[in-house]
Amino acid sequence: MRWCSFPYTLICLFSLLFLAAKPAKSDCNASKLSDGKGLLDESRFSILLKSVNTNAKNLLLKTPTTVTRHDLNQLIKKARTNYFEGNYAVSLKNALLAEKIAQQQHNDTAVASARNLIALQYIVRDKYAEAFPYLKNALSINRKYRRYNQLASNQLNLSMYYASKNAFTTAISYADSCHQLSKRINRPDLAAMAANHLGDYYFLAKNEQKAKEYYESVINNKSFQSDWENSFASTGLARIYLAQKNYKQAIESSTKAFKLAQKVKAKWDAQQALDILYKAYQQNGDYANAFNYLNLYKNYSDSLFSDKKEQEINFLLLKDKEAENLYLKRKNTLEQQQQRINRMVILIVTLLMILLFALLALVYKRFLKSRSYNTILKQKTDKIEEKSKVINEQNLNLNQLNYTKDQLFSIIGHDLRSPFASILTALELFKSGDFDSEEISELAGKLHEQVALTTKMLDNLLLWGSSQLGGLQTQHQVINLATTANGVVDILKPVAELKQINIIFTAAPQAYISADNDQVKVIIQNLVANAIKFTGNGGEVKVSLTDRQQHIELTVSDSGVGMAPDTLHQLLRYGGKRISTSGTAGERGIGLGLLLVKDFAEQNGATIQVQSEMGKGTTFYISFIKVKN
Repeated sequence: MRWCSFPYTLICLFSLLFLAAKPAKSDCNASKLSDGKGLLDESRFSILLKSVNTNAKNLLLKTPTTVTRHDLNQLIKKARTNYFEGNYAVSLKNALLAEKIAQQQHNDTAVASARNLIALQYIVRDKYAEAFPYLKNALSINRKYRRYNQLASNQLNLSMYYASKNAFTTAISYADSCHQLSKRINRPDLAAMAANHLGDYYFLAKNEQKAKEYYESVINNKSFQSDWENSFASTGLARIYLAQKNYKQAIESSTKAFKLAQKVKAKWDAQQALDILYKAYQQNGDYANAFNYLNLYKNYSDSLFSDKKEQEINFLLLKDKEAENLYLKRKNTLEQQQQRINRMVILIVTLLMILLFALLALVYKRFLKSRSYNTILKQKTDKIEEKSKVINEQNLNLNQLNYTKDQLFSIIGHDLRSPFASILTALELFKSGDFDSEEISELAGKLHEQVALTTKMLDNLLLWGSSQLGGLQTQHQVINLATTANGVVDILKPVAELKQINIIFTAAPQAYISADNDQVKVIIQNLVANAIKFTGNGGEVKVSLTDRQQHIELTVSDSGVGMAPDTLHQLLRYGGKRISTSGTAGERGIGLGLLLVKDFAEQNGATIQVQSEMGKGTTFYISFIKVKN
């Protein structure tokens, strides 16, 4: 190095190695804590915790039960201030005393604050396992009472516990919860502290970029600036630069951190910055500066646990011995009183237990008897319900049969009487012999037409009756709808020719469906016959089959008289029974044709759609399920 001689460099180097090997009085790996920061020697800490805990019991005995809530809060505040200043002995004494008083007064929120402070005493010595139950208890209480400021502090301290276990994912989750909650409750100081801890955890988790973003967010936050938090963030950045071997940037950031820590008198933060400064100068080869900063680092480490604090601990131990005898005497008196009370309680409890067992035996006996009765009653009730269910089903079947019977008699009595009366009249005219041959020929044609119509009526009536009474079973099979439809159209062509109606049939040769062939014939026959019936002379009826991927669609359209919207609505709801009318040439019907079409379509899994307009004709669409041949 250009500014020192070689012998001086050797002296610095050996001194540096000696100081680096000398054990420090305190651990320098503690993280910054919410509510304070600092360190204690492990053996002294154990003695302090034990002695002050006993002494706190003695102080509690001297404390009147009339301690006000304000006094208790001031005691907790004082313990927090002592902790921040590094006066751990007094802080712990006040925190333990506050915990006992708060428990005596059943003040849960004060218990939570005191236990959080007690936990911090463990954390500064890296005793996270001992701190954990205190932190979890404080977190539970603060969450219950919605004390969001204290809850955020608990979350941050718990994050350090999980970081100590290398559970960085959980640590980051708790710190992030604290960060978000602090921003929501307008606590920028806690939010900055949480961001700094998130930077630490991401650095330990080997995510230096994410860590750098959090540190810089604290330093660059224009809405909130804190020299204390900026010192911590600058130290974090210096630690990243040191890991990246960027010694110049590490020195600049740690120098800034040290100055800020001196400004706010934060010894722990100054110590952390000095640790990085001496390491950065050492690795950069500047041993003189490394030596100087290492000396400063040792001085700050020693000051975190000074002789004065050791004297305070010894004083507490002495006071504890003086108070212990009085405490033990009072404790012995209380124990004797408690033993007498316990014996009385045991006697009363024993008598109550005997009475309770007798009462339980009586109740259980009645319960068994009641359960037996209930079981028998339930069995009888179940049998009655089963019989009632069978009777209801039989009633429904009987009602349906009665309804079908009434419909059959209504049709037979009303719709078939007129056709047979007409036939009887025609036969009587034949028998009278009052007609000539031309009139007889004309009468014979009308008689033939009437007989054909009546035969069709009977066929439809029998088919419909069978379907309603369950006597007609649908037999599904694969059929070629084109072949079936073509056969029906050929049969009805002569009827259409009587009215000079042109029937046009178009279909693909392969139109396979799964359905009952006889029922499909009835569907097509009734639809085409109706189309002919309601189409005037010289009209046109079209029958076509269309492949709709999953279905084969049968279309029957005519150029006839059409239907009004109200008539179309009744047709879709009731079939043709309620709207049967005469055809364009006076053809009569009984309204069963469309009823059969509707029933058979449902039994064959087909759907029906109708479009009609007065004076322009009607179109029926029947969609059957398509199958591959």
